Amino acid sequence: MGLKNLGEFGLISEIKRKFQDMTPSNIEGIGDDCAVIPKDDKSSYVVTTDMLVEGRHFLMDKISPFELGYKSLAVNLSDVASMGATPKFSFLSFALTPSIEEEWCKQYIEGFHNLSMEFGVPLLGGDTTSTVSGSATISVTVIGEVLNENIKYRKSAKTGDIIAVTSVLGDSAVALKLMLSEICPSDYLKGRHNMPHPHVKEGEWLGGQTGVNAMMDISDGVASDITHICKLSDKGANIYMGQIPHSAELVAECKSRGFDILDISLSGGEDYSLLLTIDKAEFDTIKKGLKENCGTDLYAIGEITADSRNVRYIDDKGNDVLQKLGFRHF
Repeated sequence: MGLKNLGEFGLISEIKRKFQDMTPSNIEGIGDDCAVIPKDDKSSYVVTTDMLVEGRHFLMDKISPFELGYKSLAVNLSDVASMGATPKFSFLSFALTPSIEEEWCKQYIEGFHNLSMEFGVPLLGGDTTSTVSGSATISVTVIGEVLNENIKYRKSAKTGDIIAVTSVLGDSAVALKLMLSEICPSDYLKGRHNMPHPHVKEGEWLGGQTGVNAMMDISDGVASDITHICKLSDKGANIYMGQIPHSAELVAECKSRGFDILDISLSGGEDYSLLLTIDKAEFDTIKKGLKENCGTDLYAIGEITADSRNVRYIDDKGNDVLQKLGFRHF
């Protein structure tokens, strides 16, 4: 069976199966945005690592080195935020072609450093090497800390929870679609793709809210990511298409170019906002508190159901529509 048939999540499941007997019972390993390792009786470390591959995750002629440095840290900070944790340290490894210019490297590090300074996350080490494949590869690891009572897992959704997101959806995906078509997106849309701002403060605050049950970041698109929450929580979900939040820029581009706005916003990915489930009785209070404490809006897009692992996409007339799959790497 080829890797394409096994699929990304099939491969992850195979790795998890092979190593699950070696994982201590008090450690949360493969299956969430971060691994969770006990620090003491009251707190834990969270650890995440992510890889960016040229031609797959970025194109050299579509992103500046400063933006790429920023983004390669941002996607990892987003994972830490989704656990309700505070990022503390980072590690950077990359394989670059010998043809890369010195100035490119300096600008990349400047972008990485810029975001590091914003959240106080020092770079402590890593590795550098050259590649003969013609494609640059970047790997970043971030370690965070969190009180055990504040950890948010994908597996904790409860029937009746409201499903919510912390930003409008689809901006990054439409920006990429435009750039791949050699169309220059607006500065706003390009920034949403090349320099996504991780919701670190939001994740820390939401981690302290007992009404927040499950949480993860949106990397592969809501359509893909909500299935992870449902699978691990053994729940279902209703996603209401009319409640998906969009920016005015996204709406304008989709209307003028005939793009499917729901396909882009549900399946496009790389929004790097937070996807969470909230006790219905506490939703309004949490929505208000997030705005007051972080200046961030909270958008309800659906609800968790008892219908095990079944995700429904419902239009304004109450009809089920074709399920979107989200991004898959294989």
